[in-house]
Amino acid sequence: MSVQPAVSERAPATQERSPPLALVPPRPESPKWNILGLRFYLPVRTRFLFSIAAGLSWAGFSTWIALGWIEELGRAVTLPGAIAVIAGVAIVPGYLNIQLAVSLLSDKPRPLSFDHECPGVTLLIAAYNEEAQIRETIEYALGQDYAGPLEIVVADDGSTDRTREVALGTTADSRVRVVTTPHAGKSEALNAVLRTVQSPLVATIDADTLLMPYALRHAVARMLCSPPDTVAVAGSVLVRNSRANVLARIQEWDYFLAIASVKRQQALFQGTLVAQGAFSVYRTSAVQRVGGWPNRIGEDIVLTWALIRDGGRTVFEPTAIAFTQAPVKLRHFVRQRQRWARGMIEGLRTHGRRPDDGGRPSDQPHDCPDDAGSPADDLQEPRVEDPAEPGRLRPLRARLSACDVTDLRFRLCEGDPGRAPRLVALARERKGSDRTVLTPRGMTNTS
Repeated sequence: MSVQPAVSERAPATQERSPPLALVPPRPESPKWNILGLRFYLPVRTRFLFSIAAGLSWAGFSTWIALGWIEELGRAVTLPGAIAVIAGVAIVPGYLNIQLAVSLLSDKPRPLSFDHECPGVTLLIAAYNEEAQIRETIEYALGQDYAGPLEIVVADDGSTDRTREVALGTTADSRVRVVTTPHAGKSEALNAVLRTVQSPLVATIDADTLLMPYALRHAVARMLCSPPDTVAVAGSVLVRNSRANVLARIQEWDYFLAIASVKRQQALFQGTLVAQGAFSVYRTSAVQRVGGWPNRIGEDIVLTWALIRDGGRTVFEPTAIAFTQAPVKLRHFVRQRQRWARGMIEGLRTHGRRPDDGGRPSDQPHDCPDDAGSPADDLQEPRVEDPAEPGRLRPLRARLSACDVTDLRFRLCEGDPGRAPRLVALARERKGSDRTVLTPRGMTNTS
């Protein structure tokens, strides 16, 4: 087992699209439908449209049945109020459930094939003050029956407890190493390790995630059995402490039924919206191409959307099973779901618009040149053509608190640590100014 307290310098990832892994023979034909002895293939687009039609049909039928209720309830709460209540209680949920059910019934994924050479995988374990759980997590990771090369890296985000020492003392296996970075957030720790990864695939788990022995093998098999442009496979994460209390048992069924069902539906349409950090497998080149994990609350959500926007497919493998700790206190549960909701909002803000539609510049990736130049250069304010008035230039800017040092460092200086101190100094000098704004090249003051 080797220790790597500092990130070694390696050649930057190429920006050209690398060819897909070609590790399996040509795939057999997709599963065909068999109805009354007739075998045929139902394209994904057809299945999607059919599920939408089924949901709309059910919504129309429900509306027809509810007309009497709407009229009667309207006398008490007004007609618009009655429509809103009935739609929210019955019609909209009915549409969503029927559309989901039809999607799942029409889902015929390709059977997994293990007759292939297994590519190398680097398993990243993000950890911060996890000395109580990191040993068990590493032991389960080492118990994988994966036949290919496997490296396990603990991405220690500057833990102040004994996480690093416990991880190093877990095993003498040379496949395990620890990379410790100054405390700057989960995404920074993962990106530091990503720069050292040489394997074609990279997987992530949390420090409290326990992998089933076959989990990695099944996730990689799904990657190789999927179309060549598949860049991520989300594993099936279930609750390991479901007997702790009633809240944990409720979450057990939420993970097992609701979350897994939605992921299966999204995978049918070849766009699983969340390849969760708790357990997912990615193509290393694809993650490097989009800049790694972003500095966001929901970094795994935003990364998944970046991969999809870059032209990749994301899928789900229900048999690649991992178990994680679910919150057992209500306030922790609420905070978790708030993080998930904020992650979706961050994904929409960052990748919910086309690059040419005038989206907010702070939501677009910013390139930092090798030579960041002087602070004066950072204050230059670029201008772009106003889409509403062709030919007119307008400032390209977005408001940002002068004290938001984290955003300054990660949004403007990713990959250029030398630029961060100058911008941080500028932010502190202008603290309290309501006129400080962020541009793709730095900060400026409009007062």
